Amino acid sequence: IQGYNVFANEIVLAASLIQFAVMLVSLWLLSFLQQRNKNTISQTSVSFAQGTNPKGWLIVAPGLIFAVSPLITVIISSLRIPTREGGEIYYHWGTDAWSSAFAGSYSNSSVGDALLNSIGYASITMLIALPLGWILAKHIHNLELAGSRWARVVDVLTMLPFAISAVMIGLGVSLGIILIDKWLIRDFWIIPVIPHLMLTTPFVVRIMLNAQRNFDPAYVETGKVLGLSRPQIFYKIELPLLRPSILVSAVFTVAMSLGEFGASWIVARFGSWDTLPVLIDQLRSKPGFDPLIHPTAAAAATVLMITTFIIFVALEKFRGKDDGGMF
Repeated sequence: IQGYNVFANEIVLAASLIQFAVMLVSLWLLSFLQQRNKNTISQTSVSFAQGTNPKGWLIVAPGLIFAVSPLITVIISSLRIPTREGGEIYYHWGTDAWSSAFAGSYSNSSVGDALLNSIGYASITMLIALPLGWILAKHIHNLELAGSRWARVVDVLTMLPFAISAVMIGLGVSLGIILIDKWLIRDFWIIPVIPHLMLTTPFVVRIMLNAQRNFDPAYVETGKVLGLSRPQIFYKIELPLLRPSILVSAVFTVAMSLGEFGASWIVARFGSWDTLPVLIDQLRSKPGFDPLIHPTAAAAATVLMITTFIIFVALEKFRGKDDGGMF
């Protein structure tokens, strides 16, 4: 049909630019409001909320059911195997899907290999994103203390990945690497870490910047009076006080990296680099003629869910009892 779909690309591009502009303005307003309303909330100021309220379960219980029900459904789906007999569908319980998932029968890699890839990428992302986010947050806070106009600019720039979808970030990374070396994206296994860093570092900056704004400079001045050097002040004063925010940043970074799909789907497309979300998509995208396809995908999703839960619990053990309900 002559002229059909001619302007589709232009319309998509224009809509993307409008979305980007709206998100950019929203991020600027977020930065402005956070800086304007920064304050330090002491533990005693919220002591009135530490009492018990039996009626609170009327609100908490439905919320817990709403949050946990999909997770339980995924676990049940991984153990409930459908079979066709005489045009009818019957179900039986078994671990056939789990065996299939760990054997890699329907995907480029097994669940075990994808799990190791996911944990490896999440660990590297966390080790880089935490110091990088802290440095950016510290720099923004120093600019704010100096009254520099660049503070708002740098603050908004660090939030730009919020305004771009993960797929676009993955596509941009892929195109950029292809321009450098078209074989690099196939042979360099650490490539998926790049979009993971771009997506998680802004969250670290937001958490650490709020902690920096609420940090009482009197502690640092006291350290200087006691004759502590700058590294000693950081390790003995700043680091312990920022510990809750660091743990929260670590949890968000690991959880986001483990569950990240859009950018990983674009970058990691060669089997041996598959993460768990990419593996789940491979399974879900296959035709459902084989009754084990969907239960196998549910088994892979359950592994991802359990892994994330274990990491949350493990990091929770490192949080002190006086840190409050940080996560």
